[in-house]
Amino acid sequence: VTGSYLIANNAIGNGNIDDMRSGILGFTTGPSSATGISISALQNANSYVTGNAIRNISSFGSNGGSYVAGIYSANSTTNTASINISGNTVYDLKTNSTRTGSASAHCSAFGINLSSGTNSLVTDNIVYNISNLYSGTTNTIVAGITHSDGSNATIARNTVYAILNMGTATSSTLPSISSGILVRSGANDIRVQNNMVSIGSSTVGNSCFIGIMMNHA
Repeated sequence: VTGSYLIANNAIGNGNIDDMRSGILGFTTGPSSATGISISALQNANSYVTGNAIRNISSFGSNGGSYVAGIYSANSTTNTASINISGNTVYDLKTNSTRTGSASAHCSAFGINLSSGTNSLVTDNIVYNISNLYSGTTNTIVAGITHSDGSNATIARNTVYAILNMGTATSSTLPSISSGILVRSGANDIRVQNNMVSIGSSTVGNSCFIGIMMNHA
């Protein structure tokens, strides 16, 4: 593509629980992934993802390769195009993944991920009810919005709440984490401003709650 990409005003998933599902809860043990919108890291064309509703997506696979995502941009340090993710609503995503950590901002469950591009924007999105049902004692991470590898990105005016991790890790260095916004890495200036994050209410498990996690590496 020599021009740009526009993904706008789509409804992905309907009002039914587990409307889009990969794997079967309690049965699938191999890698399982489910994503609403995926943006290639190789396209080098400006992308606009706006006004979409992404909901009721589940990935069931008790495996470290499993994950669920609403909007996902594959990580790249060479994609110089701009990715603009704005005005989307992402909610009711769940998994039972055993995936640990957040390499390339890719954790077990996340609403929106920006992992490439230059001068990109993640703005005015609403993300809620993102959960991992796995109750093991490992460093599982669930996040509303994540970032890595992009340059001069801005994450602003987003609303993130109800981020749930059922993990029970008690380690002070590798706990189970619920985070509103997680910045794993990036180049030059990364701006996180004027967002509303509310997490930790009515939870079970043993999550470490971090509103904005600047785990820059």
